[in-house]
Amino acid sequence: MIPTYQILLGVIFIISSWIIHRAFKKKGGFFDLYFLFNALTIFSCLVIPAINEIYEFSRNSVTSSDRAKILYLIFISTYLSIAILIQPFYYYIAPPHKNSPILKTKTSFYLWASTPFFVLAALSTLELIEKIQTHGYQAFLANRIIFLSGNAQIGLFIFFPILFITAYCLERFILSKKTFSKANFLIATLVIAATSLPMLLLGGRSNLFFGILILLASSAFLYSRTDRKNDLHSLYKASAIALAIIIFAANALGAIRQEIMRGNFENRDTESQKIPLEGVIVALSSYENLYIIFDQKDIGYLYGKTIFSFITGVIPRSFYPEKPVGSGPVMKNIIAPGSYDLIHGENITSVTTGLPTESFLNFGWLGAILMPILMLILISLSTRFAQRASTALEVIASGAISLRIISYINGEFFGVSMHIITILLFLFTVKAFSFINKSLLQLHIGHKPHKIS
Repeated sequence: MIPTYQILLGVIFIISSWIIHRAFKKKGGFFDLYFLFNALTIFSCLVIPAINEIYEFSRNSVTSSDRAKILYLIFISTYLSIAILIQPFYYYIAPPHKNSPILKTKTSFYLWASTPFFVLAALSTLELIEKIQTHGYQAFLANRIIFLSGNAQIGLFIFFPILFITAYCLERFILSKKTFSKANFLIATLVIAATSLPMLLLGGRSNLFFGILILLASSAFLYSRTDRKNDLHSLYKASAIALAIIIFAANALGAIRQEIMRGNFENRDTESQKIPLEGVIVALSSYENLYIIFDQKDIGYLYGKTIFSFITGVIPRSFYPEKPVGSGPVMKNIIAPGSYDLIHGENITSVTTGLPTESFLNFGWLGAILMPILMLILISLSTRFAQRASTALEVIASGAISLRIISYINGEFFGVSMHIITILLFLFTVKAFSFINKSLLQLHIGHKPHKIS
């Protein structure tokens, strides 16, 4: 009966959020990130558990008690009820704003501004390849947290050029065209995918497709700001195909990664999946962490420790070995005590806790109230930033932040927050370089001698 209740609750919550969305649509505008966040949270926290229950599938291969499942339903129902009740505030915190025109960026800007980042990306890729060659790819995937400890900049430096390329493709193949072209859209996605290939070495799937997802979200957002509704509908059709390909590719890559880590890649069984799209379902099954917690007698609350750990996150662990960790390592040690130890551990892997789980880890039942309020504030600020974006690079950055906010649902607060901070630092650095360049140019022009007639 539990899957039935989960699906029924999911339908009730999604309809309730949709009614509020429709009632405030004129006040909040087309770009309703909060409703999207609610809808995906409902899907992840109620529909995915129902699917797994029907297929008798468990990400952690654990059998949860009926008591844990009932407590989960009570907690998540409270969590979602609060999130929907405060939804109207989103439309007042992020009211409609007269959209800034998107200023055209010179190609030369992309060339000189991106060069340092591409150099850093190339050096980081070479360093990453060296680590893989030293330890072997199988050992690297199984121990990449250890091998990359204190070297988080490697992944960041490889990621930054993707933002530049995505911004260039948005402007060159989407904004500069009078009508939406599937051919131009395909070229843009292929260019972005090629730039993202080094991300495969890190073993992550999300960053591999992140640039393409940003392009889809940013294009839809920009079209919605104009009268190009026909182009928006064409984009939706192309996006549906692209998303389907991404989902199946992500599922396949997840299965391949697991087989490489097991050392069984050559003899992998493509028919061994216990549930359709198992790789994707596993990524969305963070709800199981709450099942495990509710089956524990006493876990001890963290009182915001993992929420505020991002404050010291920018400091490399090589300089600050004792810096706080996120909720992933904490949850891993709850599942398997002592398994996450950066100093003495082997085959260390973290887990993605998911936002509802992290709210309970930190504040208990009170987290069902506090976390939705915190997310309302973050989503509202993200929407205001997107509304005021005036260049392709700012649009891409706001799109990247919006997508990262959505990944809070099944991620950990520390990890996702660090991604958002680095995107903001990246944008600030580029704008600072641009300002310095313009100032030097104006200074140079101002010192030119005037001709005497």
